[in-house]
Amino acid sequence: MYLAHWGVHTPLQALKSDYDALAEEIPDHRQRVYAAMIRALDRSVGEVLQALQDNGVDENTLIIFTSDNGLLEGEHGMVDKRTGHDPSLHIPLVVRYPGLIEAGKLVDAQTLTLDFASTILEICQVPALPKTQGKSWKKLVSSGDEDWRTSWYYEYNYEKQFPYTPNVRALRTDRWKYIRYPHGDGSPARHLAEL
Repeated sequence: MYLAHWGVHTPLQALKSDYDALAEEIPDHRQRVYAAMIRALDRSVGEVLQALQDNGVDENTLIIFTSDNGLLEGEHGMVDKRTGHDPSLHIPLVVRYPGLIEAGKLVDAQTLTLDFASTILEICQVPALPKTQGKSWKKLVSSGDEDWRTSWYYEYNYEKQFPYTPNVRALRTDRWKYIRYPHGDGSPARHLAEL
């Protein structure tokens, strides 16, 4: 089963009961709407987990909770989800599969969304796809993987419908990142001061 939630996403809409419940804790309207949407998402995930348990399939179901992107909200003077900065690149990855991953285990490693297909296929004991760039993280989460990636390359090319997001070229390692915002016209990079 594949289940994709629209929240937390624009348009920012939350249940009034969730929004009101957070009034004292989060006075800022936008942040409270986000938090209320997350409450609804949490509740929905809980309902799915309960349904799996009620049907006796929770111990044999791989659950991957993730997102397609993070979001910059003013950090580094930028607002977007496609930059090379950590708030844009970091996404949640919570995995549950009894017998493979012990509950509460934290793995500090850099996985990429292109690893999902390879991982799911390996866990399901299906041959890997030919020419895939992703790498299964089954070994990484179960017993550790000394050969796991320590660096990767990210790029995003300008799209007319998102004029505030420039071209991005970034190298990310386990310790460092280098981000360049080339303009494609030969002009100097605008964010060198942040390096």
